[in-house]
Amino acid sequence: LVLLRALHRQKEMAVRVALGAGRRHILQLLVAESGLLCAAAVVLVAALTTVTLRALAPLIETELGRPAPRGVSAIGVDATVLLAIAIAGMLVALMLCAVPLATPWQRRLSDTLRGTGRHGADRPAAQRFRNALIGFELASSLVLLVGCGMMIRSVVHMVSTDLGFRIDGVTRVRVLLPTRAYPNAAT
Repeated sequence: LVLLRALHRQKEMAVRVALGAGRRHILQLLVAESGLLCAAAVVLVAALTTVTLRALAPLIETELGRPAPRGVSAIGVDATVLLAIAIAGMLVALMLCAVPLATPWQRRLSDTLRGTGRHGADRPAAQRFRNALIGFELASSLVLLVGCGMMIRSVVHMVSTDLGFRIDGVTRVRVLLPTRAYPNAAT
């Protein structure tokens, strides 16, 4: 959607270039906009995931049939996962702001400024690119939706699978040996 928005802002960028803005100034603008959008999305997704995991933690323990090793509070998003999400968000922000810079504003500046209306007349190449971009976004969304459905179906099948033994009347005991008496596993 950010790329589509950048295509619609060609006239605005052409006006900025005509008024003397260089590629560095436009890059700063695009980096700031993309960075804010991606940072807000990463924070929102991380918060939503954390809240969802905390709400589902008792259900997860019930389905597993045993408590989590460090309690319900241990079920959550790991710091390395958050770091990976933040890095991926930064890469996406940089890619989103770099793509509009590939547009040769200075070569067709007069054509862009002469366009009528707010968005100007789109050339056939721009229309094909826009249509291809929308098709790619729809296909990607469909692939993600199908993958999510398959993952949910797999989890439902895993939970409902008969393990081949009954746990009725089974008692579980945990024995902790003192580390002072048994300093290593061999003794």
